[in-house]
Amino acid sequence: MSTRFATGWLRLSLVSFLALGSCATVQSVPAPQGAPAVLGDSPSRAAGSGALSRLEAAVNANLELGGDEETALAVAPFNPQLVAVAYHRRVAGVEGVPVAVRVSTDGGLSFGPEALTPVFSASGQTWLSGGDPSIAFDAAGTLYLVNLVIVGFGGGDGPNSFEVVRWRYSAPANSAPALVEPLLVSAAVDPNQGCDKPHIAIDVWPTSPFVGNHYISWSRIGAGSNIVATFVASTGQWRAVIFPPRAPNQDTIWGIETAVGPSSAAPWEPQFHGVVYVAYFLGHSSNLNVGEVRFLSSHDGGLTFTASTSHPFPQGSAGTEQQQDLHHGIRTRNFGSALPRVLADPLTPGRVHVVSCDDPDNLKSNGDHSQIVMATSTDFGATFSAPITVSFESGPGAEEPLVDIMPSAALDPITGIIAVSWYRQSAVPNPFGLIRLDRVVAFSVDGGQSFLPAITISDSPFDPHRGLGTPPNGGSVFACGEFQGLGMFDGKLYSSFTGNTFDQSGAIDGYQTIFDIFP
Repeated sequence: MSTRFATGWLRLSLVSFLALGSCATVQSVPAPQGAPAVLGDSPSRAAGSGALSRLEAAVNANLELGGDEETALAVAPFNPQLVAVAYHRRVAGVEGVPVAVRVSTDGGLSFGPEALTPVFSASGQTWLSGGDPSIAFDAAGTLYLVNLVIVGFGGGDGPNSFEVVRWRYSAPANSAPALVEPLLVSAAVDPNQGCDKPHIAIDVWPTSPFVGNHYISWSRIGAGSNIVATFVASTGQWRAVIFPPRAPNQDTIWGIETAVGPSSAAPWEPQFHGVVYVAYFLGHSSNLNVGEVRFLSSHDGGLTFTASTSHPFPQGSAGTEQQQDLHHGIRTRNFGSALPRVLADPLTPGRVHVVSCDDPDNLKSNGDHSQIVMATSTDFGATFSAPITVSFESGPGAEEPLVDIMPSAALDPITGIIAVSWYRQSAVPNPFGLIRLDRVVAFSVDGGQSFLPAITISDSPFDPHRGLGTPPNGGSVFACGEFQGLGMFDGKLYSSFTGNTFDQSGAIDGYQTIFDIFP
């Protein structure tokens, strides 16, 4: 299947989508000239196409978007010129953690102005943004943002409880995205429960009977369970599936992610439909380094879920120290390493990858702190292969084990290349002996069977121990966010991550959301 045929199928699929009743106008994807072949018919063809050499050839200058930390990124499925980045935007005198969104209409070369999540009223309460953004485009190019919100007392003098809110943005060219609709999701489907770490996935498959469905997942605080709330596009209603509570000595640790993929013999045949994949992390309260990742799939639009018979990461093969690790010079929260990343291959129905962190020796503050691992299923998540190490330079046998944390992952629907990005310990610590971090990325051109050595994409090391008004070496634990963004399309990689800001003397004085694009 050639790239021209693949993009032609995307265009035909979009026409099919619009025929289903959408009235939106969307730019179709032009057939690229001389672009690499897709992975769907031969995994080796992506390597020989030149796509990887294009990715490794150059790094654009890191673009500072503003804001603070905890970023999310999305590329529109049928218009790769449309790229969005969300991040925390703390504002002096404004309580809560406002989230900003910036949209590019030229493929990430430039971005329009910020749009901030506003304070709003619902259910008799005043709601303030609480951070943790996750974003996704639907097939019509509308951007959806999900983030936490908190209740403010009398104008917002303090948090009360956590809820999940959905924001919908349109993205006109050369302007800030416009707020369309605020909606309290968890209040509608799971009242009286606190929640954390929301994630959104949207079914964009044009001939799927569930096209337009939104799947929003989060972890319940204190309840030891996860939840997936489905907005059913055909009925305009919400329904929720709550996963079993924790077992003894287990905690569901802020880690659940969803993805939607095809499930037919060939993606250009009309009978395929969107299968929903869910991965979530279970950490053991006595030692979060000894964790596991479990997996479920739904073939009925999120109504029911079936658990895999072999987990992507059995007990002891996932997890790492999430608060701090003074043995390795870490005094920052590391909750993002508990979030599994799910990649549904759009060109090979039934193939799905899960990326996670793992402490290979399962020991706190000893040996190798963390490495990045990936497991693959070829039967719609029923079973998984043994995990492979993505960050293999820091694996067993390395002379100097490195800290590898907070992974993000993306799969190019045109070339089939898989990208995994994460923070890696920099060679030089900060002046206080605490670690600094480089943002790196590793590519797979054989469907996730192996990865090439990681390359650095950040211009300068990131010191997570400075910023947000915290003294350079004060306090016990710092926080640099738990999310970083990654996307791919037609041989281009889009990345958003957290770096540092500097004062006039060149000293680090805070955090900064950075965007980069290959090539």
